[in-house]
Amino acid sequence: MLSSTWAFSFEECNVTQSCWFHPPGCEANTRECISGVRWSMEPDGIRIQLQTYVNDLDTTRPYYASLGFSYNQRMDDDTVVECVQPAGGTGKVQVSFNDETHNYVLPQASSVLLEGGSSMLEDGLLTCDMKLLLDNVALVSNDTKFMVITM
Repeated sequence: MLSSTWAFSFEECNVTQSCWFHPPGCEANTRECISGVRWSMEPDGIRIQLQTYVNDLDTTRPYYASLGFSYNQRMDDDTVVECVQPAGGTGKVQVSFNDETHNYVLPQASSVLLEGGSSMLEDGLLTCDMKLLLDNVALVSNDTKFMVITM
């Protein structure tokens, strides 16, 4: 895990991992970054880290960060990896599916596609780590397999 001091370090970006931070251009002053995604390919999948500052959100409600895999810009009929961190509770990482109007959590797909998932909230920074096991798509149950994008 990265400490909040180094939360938006660009040190290994474009070297050992790919990175995207928001707002665009915040690499000039990392204190201006409010969210980021890091990913790297491993032999059995994609290692993903999501981070976002949530200090301005309602502390009585769960925090949520997600990354969607889409063939278009509408996020309809798409696979999502997400982390949900309840206020004062243990967070979880899961796979879900967006259709045009709803999000559906996929517990069985989560159990076979995710490894090493963790969620942590520290100093207003929500950090979510996971490995998405691409070779395990065949293990997703037939009734939800269409909800998982083949990558």
